[in-house]
Amino acid sequence: MSITPDISVIVAAYNVDRYIVDCLSSLSQQKNVFAEFIIVDDGSTDSTLKIINEFAIKDSRFIVHSHTTNKGLLSARLSGFSLSSGKFICFLDGDDLLCDSHSLRNMLNLIKICDCDIVGFDVKVFGDKSVACSRKQNWLNCKTVTAKSSLEILNLIFDKHLCAWNIWNKLYRRAVVEKAFQFAHNDYLVCAEDAYLTFLIACFAQTFQKQNTQPLYLY
Repeated sequence: MSITPDISVIVAAYNVDRYIVDCLSSLSQQKNVFAEFIIVDDGSTDSTLKIINEFAIKDSRFIVHSHTTNKGLLSARLSGFSLSSGKFICFLDGDDLLCDSHSLRNMLNLIKICDCDIVGFDVKVFGDKSVACSRKQNWLNCKTVTAKSSLEILNLIFDKHLCAWNIWNKLYRRAVVEKAFQFAHNDYLVCAEDAYLTFLIACFAQTFQKQNTQPLYLY
């Protein structure tokens, strides 16, 4: 009898062989959580897929899916979700990583305490340009906000701009994502994939909280 994972992490990866080792290593180091890692290689032409397969050989939590051609970030995320089974869903880009070995455990604890469909957490932004990173981090790590209907969630994110529309700084209840993704058009978008999916998920969610936390995600 198979047991449902507590959390599924969906990773979209395309030509990120410079970063994917750090990304996948941050997943393999996760402790005290029953998780699965759905890694979708979106037709990479570098060594990204080779590296992903090497991780999967060593760790059964990794599930690999490969697109034969590049279909775009949106398609990769939709493919990843279709292969997932976790009770909660989060997204990790192939050039990002989790902060420490307890990031997933802390996400789960947070959403259970808040008892909501979507919970937002703080991230750490790093890079060569410190001023730009600081501004980005301040925007992502907004103050604590709460919404108790889909309309309130949409207003907070897309009208009042009190919370970022990024998809990877949140944890989602699976049932909500499942309903939302039924309406997602599997098109090749060149930008705004995060905003598109966040909008769809918000339409089907009833409760949302953004909490100020220790950073759980490294962007």
